[in-house]
Amino acid sequence: MDVTLDGNRGAPLALIVDDEADIADILESHFRLEGYRTLVARDAAGMVEASGETMNSQANCLPPTQ
Repeated sequence: MDVTLDGNRGAPLALIVDDEADIADILESHFRLEGYRTLVARDAAGMVEASGETMNSQANCLPPTQ
């Protein structure tokens, strides 16, 4: 399980979940350049772990897209 958090504490948080490391890295770079904090998980277990950490820290998250 690989989960990393990066960025400014006061910025909105983008949770990125992708098992393709290159894709996750590109998305992380894009969001960080736009001023978001990023939380990257490489699999479902990491997403669950990351979601729990996010809820515990009461972080601002992006709304779901449709």
